[in-house]
Amino acid sequence: MPNEKNNGGCVFTFHLRFQDLWAVGCTDIVKELIEMIDIVKQHRLPAIFTEENGSASAAKIIAAETGSKVFSLDMAIAGDSYFDAMYHNIRTVKEALE
Repeated sequence: MPNEKNNGGCVFTFHLRFQDLWAVGCTDIVKELIEMIDIVKQHRLPAIFTEENGSASAAKIIAAETGSKVFSLDMAIAGDSYFDAMYHNIRTVKEALE
């Protein structure tokens, strides 16, 4: 969300608890998902970033509702070197924001 440190820019993240969104059926999670859709629409966010090793199900739902695109970032736990993962992430963020 906009704050003093990011000069009003928005950062939007997903937590692993959303991977079981449909299995849980929790109204709080559905309410949070609806709130996230509203945030993405309000700020016209063009991209949603997820972790490569996590589920993208919630991100795909939000993207379908908002027109944003989903991009996957490497957390450097799949065997790649840290620097390879970071170079991948730089290219991914650049592509997402073009």
